[in-house]
Amino acid sequence: MPLLLLSVVISYDIACQWKINLTKRMDDLPEHPQILAAVALAAFMFGIPKFHCPAHEEKCAIPHSLNLMPGVGRTDGEGIERNWAEMNHVANSTKEMGPGSRHNVLNDHFGYHNWSKYTGLGLSLRRKLLNAVKEHARHQSFLRDFDEVIGDIHRGEWTAMIKAWECDKSNPNLYVLSRINLSEAQVRINLADEEKIAISNGHVLPHEATPSSFMNMALVLEDAQ
Repeated sequence: MPLLLLSVVISYDIACQWKINLTKRMDDLPEHPQILAAVALAAFMFGIPKFHCPAHEEKCAIPHSLNLMPGVGRTDGEGIERNWAEMNHVANSTKEMGPGSRHNVLNDHFGYHNWSKYTGLGLSLRRKLLNAVKEHARHQSFLRDFDEVIGDIHRGEWTAMIKAWECDKSNPNLYVLSRINLSEAQVRINLADEEKIAISNGHVLPHEATPSSFMNMALVLEDAQ
């Protein structure tokens, strides 16, 4: 029976790079496992696991954050790596085996890990559900408090911007803080203006070189080294 998937989330440490040429690599596959490029681009969402995401630049991390992806819930994407710590002991005890035997032993341990996780889903999901219900109530309270103070105008504008960004990542991203970066020249001007104000207010500089000129000289020397 065919299974209809409306969307597929792919999490990978470097999904931001891996996705770029995905459709080209898919074209190189045999015909039977291929997926139409239009279908793949429409149905696939790409995220970076939460432990690795902060290591990426902001312009890369935020569009691929699982925290901001609709339908993902609280998935962290790191589940596949959680048995690596115990595998370190297995790897050490199998390092003198032949490649075939070692492969089989490692597969057995990976299989046991997966089986344990599968058979423990009942208890695991129960624990997560109880925690989710409690946290849901707490965060709903925070959201209501925040929602009451932002006003209808801001709420409407922000909601529209978020929905637009979720549909098309080329739109302005409300989750990225806007910043104005000062140039070195502007910093010099600002410092010089502050010194003029201080002098006009009667402040006496202790040296002939002003603090701004001293810092400028230090930067010039640093560049010359």
